[in-house]
Amino acid sequence: MVGHTTSGQSIGRNGDYWNKIKSILEQGGNLSTMERKLYNVIYEQNYKYSGNSNDQVATTLTNGVMDLYKSELLNDLDTPLQFGKCSFQRAKNDTYVDDASQGTVPTVWNANCGLSFGHELLFARTMELAMNHKTDFEMHKVERGGSGLYEHWYPNHGRHWDLLKNAIEERRGQGDWKGFIWHQGSQAAWSEGQYGDDRSRTYYGNLTGLVNEVRELMFQNSITWQCKEEIPVVVVQVGYWPRPQQNAAARRAAQRTRDAQARFCDEDPRAVLRR
Repeated sequence: MVGHTTSGQSIGRNGDYWNKIKSILEQGGNLSTMERKLYNVIYEQNYKYSGNSNDQVATTLTNGVMDLYKSELLNDLDTPLQFGKCSFQRAKNDTYVDDASQGTVPTVWNANCGLSFGHELLFARTMELAMNHKTDFEMHKVERGGSGLYEHWYPNHGRHWDLLKNAIEERRGQGDWKGFIWHQGSQAAWSEGQYGDDRSRTYYGNLTGLVNEVRELMFQNSITWQCKEEIPVVVVQVGYWPRPQQNAAARRAAQRTRDAQARFCDEDPRAVLRR
């Protein structure tokens, strides 16, 4: 996994928000009552960010949490998984990388594999609890907030390319790499002001180059794949922002980035776009 972890507005990053959600889940009880309580908490948390569209945002998020609850993926959240492991390296700046999880650890919400958790939590719980995966597996995440694809991650150029490259190579002999998840792109909306160049216009080519090299590294450090093109890729699409009242040029750049991510997945039979 590369890119975002969780923001201050998310459940994983905001301790008070998470404690309220977790308390409702642990209390259980009548589903309609739970749903109403969750909606109220989520609506209140997101009001200042979502404005007039907050009802839709709160409804969508509430429905998602309830679906996960009904599928039993949110039971016993304090119990670490038996097989699913996670690890998290966070680049704080151009030179310092924090081993946030302190190595590979069992996946649980407070394992510090995010801030305090991110994609890895439900990904691992789905594999182990819903898909009944009963052998050890690891999700390794590298991240830097506000990073650019070309400036920070592009092969043999980005400031953190070696971090990603070394993470793949260091696990040689420990099993096969099963896939690559890419969650990045919001920075491209602001890149012209930051770098003097609109990176959304080159995002498709840069994403293609990055994925090609990551697949090559994973192929070289695995034994079961017949070719690198088999290795699956998940691209998490940039959200629909900035808001209408914000910078019009940034909104257009964000849309070009979303279009580039969608185009890549449309053209690659082993890539999937997640909105």
